[in-house]
Amino acid sequence: MTVSVSASAPTIRPMRRADLPVVRTIDAQAYGDAWSRETWLAEIGERPDRVHLVAEVDGRIVGHGGSMLVLADVHITTVAVEAAWHRRGVARRLVTALLVAARASAASAATLEVRASNAAAISLYRSFGFAPVGARRNYYPDPGGGHEDAIVMWLLDLDGDEVARRLVAMAAPDEMGRDGVEPAAVAVAGPMQTGRREDGT
Repeated sequence: MTVSVSASAPTIRPMRRADLPVVRTIDAQAYGDAWSRETWLAEIGERPDRVHLVAEVDGRIVGHGGSMLVLADVHITTVAVEAAWHRRGVARRLVTALLVAARASAASAATLEVRASNAAAISLYRSFGFAPVGARRNYYPDPGGGHEDAIVMWLLDLDGDEVARRLVAMAAPDEMGRDGVEPAAVAVAGPMQTGRREDGT
């Protein structure tokens, strides 16, 4: 079956209750399971320490990302993108918006987990300045019944000038011609306003 992918650039906006059926479907594809609707409702409720965003193309949700603020650290808890939209800059746009929101909330560092085998995601996070600092053994369940380690990555000096420059660069069109993140699209995140493992591509 051929999947038609729009050439339109994704826009980033806050997640809404009506988005949850699509979000949970993307989760099931990306992770092999999905949070319950009740868990999601709690996540996107009136919680000043949470941000949950969706990436939308032509009115259709193609990915989502979320984060949790703990004191001065932000934990990117989830980034999941529909398979047809992998390698098209969707995860980059979501992570950029999450980090902009974290800086607006005065976070000074960011952390996440990623599958040890997910080279594309690890490369993406390195481009933001994340560095591996350790591993969590058997963190991710596999469909066959086994488990895979998670690489723990940290981005220090999130509030520094170098990270600000990186985010400006990430918000611009890249060398492959993918559209960047418009300032208005990033701004919808705002300060932390709305946990899961992280495994986006």
